[in-house]
Amino acid sequence: MGIHRDSVHTDHFNISTLPTHIGCISLCSSTPDCNFVTYAYDTSTCRRHKQLQGKQVQTSNRVWKREADCQSPFSYNTEIGLCVLFSEVKRNWTDAKANCESRDSRLIVADTDTKFHGVQSSYKDYWLIWIGGFPRTSDGEWVWLTEQLVNMSKFHVGQPSGGKGRLAFWKDGGVLLLDDTFPHERHHYICELV
Repeated sequence: MGIHRDSVHTDHFNISTLPTHIGCISLCSSTPDCNFVTYAYDTSTCRRHKQLQGKQVQTSNRVWKREADCQSPFSYNTEIGLCVLFSEVKRNWTDAKANCESRDSRLIVADTDTKFHGVQSSYKDYWLIWIGGFPRTSDGEWVWLTEQLVNMSKFHVGQPSGGKGRLAFWKDGGVLLLDDTFPHERHHYICELV
């Protein structure tokens, strides 16, 4: 007879299951009598439920189906919500951009709060990471590779400092925010599948 828990904490996740809401869903799918789950981010607690208002909740399978669609060496990052590749090799901005493009991807465009905060939380141990943005030559406005304007409030105080830098996440004061960085410097970078 198996043991059923109403509450599952992160230390109960096996090594292949991420301790996130998606990991909670995976755990539920392999647990008898589990119709749906709730996940509390503040306590890292997954709660298993048998039913909600007398009927099973219909949950879209898009999120965990996408994980299986990531082609190697990309992997699904639940914080960002995309298939990404974090480089092990440091490159300058131009070479990093070219390397992403050679993989049918691009330098990550952190143009939504989900992607922006996902990069901040997933890569908080790194002090500088190339991403896909630059100042337009026509007017000097900062744009993503998609030509969408960059939200200037996402830069560190005093940034951008001018010149012909390229966009990066830079950790200052323990927080990753946007910075204009010399494009010839070699740093890690993030590619995203689009």
